[in-house]
Parts: sequence; structure tokens; C-alpha cells
Amino acid sequence: MSAVVIALSSPYFGVSGANGEITLPNVPPGRYQMQVFHASAQPEDLQAYSHEVTITAETSSLGDLRLHETDVIAGHKNKYGRDYDPPSPDSPVYARP
Repeated sequence: MSAVVIALSSPYFGVSGANGEITLPNVPPGRYQMQVFHASAQPEDLQAYSHEVTITAETSSLGDLRLHETDVIAGHKNKYGRDYDPPSPDSPVYARP
């Protein structure tokens, strides 16, 4: 079983359809930081797609992005995208039988 949960600080996001196309309707003009996520992509590959975009009244496309999947499963990270701290053996939260 697998699940992906992403908390966003913006109401502007999209999920690709079966054809890979993403639509972000009603985005007001301005400058935004665009970030891309795919569960089968490596974090360093995804960082390469992160960049600032400027939306104007005339903007109709942000272009094409081509993501490459990998069979290597990235290790689970904390909510900040970092490795977890090792458990403290004296902590009751991590008590082991």
C-alpha cells in the first residue's frame, strides 16, 4: 500500500490527468514558485524543475515538463524533506519490548 499526502501553502495546484496534462485555472497575475512532485522521481531531479514563474493576463502555458521515473524508491523524509533524526534510546516514545 502506498499514499502521498502533500500540504500546500497555496490554493493553486494541479494533478495530472491520464494524458499527463495539468490545468491550473483562475491563477491571478503575479510571481510564483513552481514546484513539481512525482512519487517515482528522485528529489534532486524534482528540484531541477522548481523555478519562479510569472503569470500575466496573456499566460496560457508554462510549457512542457518531462519527468523521468526510476525504480529506486527514495527514502521517506520528514515533512521538511529531510531525514528523520535517529531515535533516542532513552525516550519513552521509542520504547521497545
